[in-house]
Amino acid sequence: ALLTAGTTITYQVTVPVPANFNQQTDLVNEVTVISDTPDPTPGCEQCAVTATPRPLANITTLKTNGQTTYISNTQVTYTITITNQGPSDAINVRVQDAKPAGIDLMTWEGIGFGAGASGAMNTVIPVLAVGQTVQYSVTVFVPENYHINIGPLQNVVEITSPTEDPFPTCLGCTDTDTPSSNFVTISKDQYTVEELVEDVLIKAKCVNISNIIASAGNINSNNYGLGYFNSNNSDFPLKEGIVLRNGNAEYTEGKYTGNNLSSTGTGGGGTDTQLQNISNAIPGNGFQVMDVTYLQFDFVPLKDNITFDFLFASNEYGTYQCDYSDVFAFILTDLTDGTLVNANLAVIPNTNIPVTVLTIRDGQYNSECASSNVGYFDKFNPDDPAGSSINMIGQTTTLQASSPVIVGNTYRIKMAVGDYRDTLLDAAVFLTGFDLGQPKLLEDFTIANGQALCPNTEYLLEVQLENPDIDYTYEWEQDGVLIVDDNGDPVTTGSILVTEPGVYTVKASFASNPGCEIRDSMRIEYYPDIEAAQGNDLIVFDNGGVNTFDLTQNNPVFVETLPDPLFYEFFFYHSLADIQADEISIQPDTAYPGTNGETIFTKIQGFSSFCYAVRSFELYILNNPESIEACIEAPHNA
Repeated sequence: ALLTAGTTITYQVTVPVPANFNQQTDLVNEVTVISDTPDPTPGCEQCAVTATPRPLANITTLKTNGQTTYISNTQVTYTITITNQGPSDAINVRVQDAKPAGIDLMTWEGIGFGAGASGAMNTVIPVLAVGQTVQYSVTVFVPENYHINIGPLQNVVEITSPTEDPFPTCLGCTDTDTPSSNFVTISKDQYTVEELVEDVLIKAKCVNISNIIASAGNINSNNYGLGYFNSNNSDFPLKEGIVLRNGNAEYTEGKYTGNNLSSTGTGGGGTDTQLQNISNAIPGNGFQVMDVTYLQFDFVPLKDNITFDFLFASNEYGTYQCDYSDVFAFILTDLTDGTLVNANLAVIPNTNIPVTVLTIRDGQYNSECASSNVGYFDKFNPDDPAGSSINMIGQTTTLQASSPVIVGNTYRIKMAVGDYRDTLLDAAVFLTGFDLGQPKLLEDFTIANGQALCPNTEYLLEVQLENPDIDYTYEWEQDGVLIVDDNGDPVTTGSILVTEPGVYTVKASFASNPGCEIRDSMRIEYYPDIEAAQGNDLIVFDNGGVNTFDLTQNNPVFVETLPDPLFYEFFFYHSLADIQADEISIQPDTAYPGTNGETIFTKIQGFSSFCYAVRSFELYILNNPESIEACIEAPHNA
């Protein structure tokens, strides 16, 4: 081709830079121009162009725990999702998640890969490729009274990388929860009536629950007498369950205000023959029971004794506790052979006396009558409205209803509460934990309840059966994933060996009905490792007699790597076996008559648990050095 004098031709060359191009390497592009016509000035300073690296990686992060409020003395788990939107790979992405204010216990782990540790999170992703997503799980334990001492729970993750982020602002890096209410909340429509029985009260399917009915008024009105309750951040002794009230159940919510003490749940005309008969059996009672709310269902027990917890509250406490007695009862009937008919389980422990305002009361709130079973009376809320948990005048302690039953028989239970004589000043009863003998696991092993396992320990998790004669088939899950054996088959034994934290779920089904499962879950946590430093070997010079060592010299060394050095104690032993056998430690530890070459084993234990770490060090006795005299006067550089 011919390029005439004065003519300019321009070419555009596009070079795609791979996302994973070395971010430390310059990009050099050079063009070579040759011609058959000699060039009088052949040098070409502008034929090579060097571009220095400027990789860009738009890293987006979302941190969430899926909630907006928290409850003290519980765990909160966050998921951190980190995605590289490109256009370049991001290198050395540092993920830092400090402990929130007031939080001492925190653990983290990579989701789907092995990274993880206790304490604050500080980890690096070597390369986060374009389009790649990495997730972490962070769990913190929220201490008791955190909602009082701290307030909002705020957790912030910080993401940094040498690779420039064109949009560095991270709106999703902070998760803030406000404290949940410090009083009992009531919901009339969070659960259906069937769900209240199966999922809240009994918490088990496939246990032959049937014929669930309720009479509580119109749920779409302002006077519905049945609902779900949750204690939230209050000191109410029952965590969650069912509440029945002979009026508007929602009026029970909140701290005591003195308002909404009277209401009608069924229009004032609801009566019940069974509850009336129980009321008539109470000495002095002869008036009509009305405004009745009840929940009733049939069941077949799997053990020979049923139990559940309850708490009674009434607005008749105080002024009317000497004269009026709203009535409630748990009425149990054996439908199979009639050996039990209309038995009331709502009685004072070890008696057949029904629980009422008249039978449980404290005389200091009305001097016109004496106290009665005052040990079961708990709170008179007008005395301390700010410290109350429910909007009721008085409440009992937690009581337990129980009854012997025949395994395999069908029973009907009616839980009912009604106004006595008039519809003024309501009563309410709270129910939880109906135990039919269904297969279940133990209560959670958590840091919060002090039952967490120590690091590197194993635990045999077994199904708790109160009737071993019933034949069940089992499967297990860990964090929702089926547990299988070495052959890939589901583990079907009644126990599993736990070696790591997680939520473990047993799925039990009757051999006669394998398609229907009874499920129960248990959270198992491990205390964080006590990452104590290694101690120093101790040295003394032979004094010709008994040589003693101060073993405690290593205490400051051990705690150099621990977050709270003052919260540990130290015990010294002759062997690891002595520690494991809980033998008496070496005393005195500040003047121990040791031997040369002896190994000392130290148990380092925190005050917050029974877990400990073990570190060892050696004792050495050296001969005293001989005196050395300088032969040459200074300077000694001759």
